[in-house]
Amino acid sequence: MTGHGSAADGSAAEILDIGAQAERTALSWERTGFGLVAVGALMLHDVHQRASPVQIAFGIGVAVVGAVISAVIGPRRYRRIIADVRGHRSPSALPHLRAVAVLLGSIALGAALVLTL
Repeated sequence: MTGHGSAADGSAAEILDIGAQAERTALSWERTGFGLVAVGALMLHDVHQRASPVQIAFGIGVAVVGAVISAVIGPRRYRRIIADVRGHRSPSALPHLRAVAVLLGSIALGAALVLTL
């Protein structure tokens, strides 16, 4: 195997990410994105019965943010972690973590407000 794991014959193969942190991080980004898409879809589920333009716009916006997280941010973060590990740098992304926390908190607050309308 090249790049991951160890060779079957016991030779010194490169162990790039022994705990699969990059893969776990990518999966968590995907779960977050898919969760947001699901929340957006649920917000649009009863749109024909009691639709307000704010609810429709917010549901679509949440779904789009989720799709962007799953399709763009997750894969970019995965590639960055792999590059950082190969370059013997820390893959920490504290500024990104703060930004995502603020974004998700804002979405949760907005969803709560929109659903009470």
